[in-house]
Amino acid sequence: MKITTQTIRTIIKDELNKLLKENFAGEDKWSKGADSDFGGKKLFLIVLDKKHLANEYPKTDGRNHGMVSHAIKHSAEFQEINVESDFDHFKTAVQKLLTSGKDFYIKVKKGQFKINKAILELIEKLKKIPKENREEKNIIKQKLANEAEVDVSQINNVAQIYANTLAPKLNNLTIQDFMTVLDFHHDIGDLKALDFFDGELINKYKELTDRFIEDNKENFVTDPSNQLKKVAVKKTGNTNAAAIVYDDKIATLYTDKKKSKPEDYF
Repeated sequence: MKITTQTIRTIIKDELNKLLKENFAGEDKWSKGADSDFGGKKLFLIVLDKKHLANEYPKTDGRNHGMVSHAIKHSAEFQEINVESDFDHFKTAVQKLLTSGKDFYIKVKKGQFKINKAILELIEKLKKIPKENREEKNIIKQKLANEAEVDVSQINNVAQIYANTLAPKLNNLTIQDFMTVLDFHHDIGDLKALDFFDGELINKYKELTDRFIEDNKENFVTDPSNQLKKVAVKKTGNTNAAAIVYDDKIATLYTDKKKSKPEDYF
């Protein structure tokens, strides 16, 4: 068989597609519930690639709330899973983007906004110019409108969003901001394409869930109103961990301080 350059390119492309495709072991043991996205009024989604801006989020009309989705939503609730290291990698990646001058985007309830080093520098300049210096302010506003790709007639409102919401938030990112990025990429099917995320968080949540179910297999109680649903609850630290199994498929593992016994979940 003659190995051509095209053959090599095809092999490399196929292997890359395999790597980038989500394929976490254990997903088949989980039931797929209705999608459960972060968002609402507190939506803050960092979109790292412009090509993803057209993807709707939050989007709750699918059924992809399985193992990976639950790990993203609930792993931070468990002391056994250290999410801080992953979170640090995420914050470092965002800061590197800002330092490099490259563009990325942020989606909030009020819309989506381009972010880069130049835009944030213009916002800082605008804040420091005295109110009476209108000419200089207008020059900066025009530059900001051009860089942010917005109509200059909207720049006063846009500048307020940058100054009061986006810039401060970028300096104070939270674990939920990190998890929202993961959840968004899970929704569009390219979670493994994130170079700051190695997927170990998902594997650790899977192992924790499997161990919890095995250690508490004698403690599952069947819901009298739904014979397919079984629940086990165990005190852990200052809260309660609960596993729910539905029709022999894992439905969830999460914590709830207010619910301390299986009957509370019926």
